[in-house]
Amino acid sequence: MDPPGGLFLFAGCDSEHRFVKRTAFKGANQIVVTFAGPVDEPWAKKMDHYAVYEKQDPDILLSLAGVSLSPDKTTVTLTFQETLNQEQPHVLSVKEIQSQGKPQGTALLTVKKAYLGYLLSVLLGAMIIKNFVFTKYLGLCVFFGTSQKKSTAVGMG
Repeated sequence: MDPPGGLFLFAGCDSEHRFVKRTAFKGANQIVVTFAGPVDEPWAKKMDHYAVYEKQDPDILLSLAGVSLSPDKTTVTLTFQETLNQEQPHVLSVKEIQSQGKPQGTALLTVKKAYLGYLLSVLLGAMIIKNFVFTKYLGLCVFFGTSQKKSTAVGMG
């Protein structure tokens, strides 16, 4: 059953793999992968099981600095050596997922900023940065100061 349209704004997209619940950016240089169940610790902490690149540059793999596993073993945090460009989607390849000694397959996942994040940035931009009233008033501000009359200032503006 598909979620209602309003819920889509907050939840984002479903994962492309049955054992991966969610992927997201965290901070400036981290990606968090949440699994549907606990994963094996030796498998999760092995860095060569992960490969990440920006979707537009598939030839350039990003360098991992470290991998950490949550205490409940359902969340893996990948830390990168450099800051991630979160405006672009990233592709994450997770090889041979192991959960409780059973193989769960390989996952090819897309990590991108949540839809709500884009919507919020557009709304803030419209309210503050590209606000018609702000820009016109600020443009007239200089003329109000020099001409003392509103009609003259509007004419000069």
